[in-house]
Amino acid sequence: MNSTLLITGATGNVGRATVRALSARDPELEIRAATRKPEAYQAPAENVTAVRLDFNDPQSFAPALEGVDRLFLMSAPMDAEAAPKLTGLLDAARRAGVKQVVLMTAMGVEHAPQSPLGQVETALKASGIDWTILRPNWFMDNFHPGFLGDMVKKGQITVPAADSKVSFIAAEDIGEAAAVTLLSDGHAGREYTLTGPESLSWETVAQKFTTETGRTVNYIPIGDDDMREALAADGVPEQGLDYMSMLFGAMRGGASAPVAGDIRGLIGREPRNLGEFTKKHKAAWK
Repeated sequence: MNSTLLITGATGNVGRATVRALSARDPELEIRAATRKPEAYQAPAENVTAVRLDFNDPQSFAPALEGVDRLFLMSAPMDAEAAPKLTGLLDAARRAGVKQVVLMTAMGVEHAPQSPLGQVETALKASGIDWTILRPNWFMDNFHPGFLGDMVKKGQITVPAADSKVSFIAAEDIGEAAAVTLLSDGHAGREYTLTGPESLSWETVAQKFTTETGRTVNYIPIGDDDMREALAADGVPEQGLDYMSMLFGAMRGGASAPVAGDIRGLIGREPRNLGEFTKKHKAAWK
């Protein structure tokens, strides 16, 4: 396939997985890995080139998009200002002649059209560009290398999740799904909800880590205010605190519990389960 793709968030969990999956599927593709610091990027294959793109610098959009046919678009984590930044990039993509955009938002965003990512979905659908939307659930990768990893090491997972359940999904599987929607036909105008294969209580999650790491890991539910205080002490800004409160509030309301089958139809197999993920990465929690 003679095509040029731009992958935003290329240094993050999903972006890295998407770049790897694309390169493995077609080494002839021209893949541009978007990052604020291209000089520090280590390309995983010869057909991957780093380009500068900074959502806070609209002047970086046009050079990164020049000659691009297909765009994989996602926001920075916990960005309450994602809507104007990503819609600005969509405007630049339309002007650059981009033919297809695959947008990653989050599970349940379709029910929150006024949320930052909901606004981006609406803008994409109105853009005139062929679009596909991927809505994944919580990443398993939040346990490694994400913010939950230190909790596992300390033996206490402390989050304001009450008795909720979550169908965690691995970033690797999201990357494979993104590659499929970018490289194969039949996905224009489609919206996919991506989850893992099982809905797990946080007590079960803690037990899985206990089994795989050999250390006792307990789940200790906390209040939202306790979470905000801890994150604020780590330097998370107010907007980020509000974002996390929103996510855990939705989780406590059951929004993260459903298991969807869309991922199987895209990648042709069962998605990874949390047990497999913990086996693969158990050295990270020693």
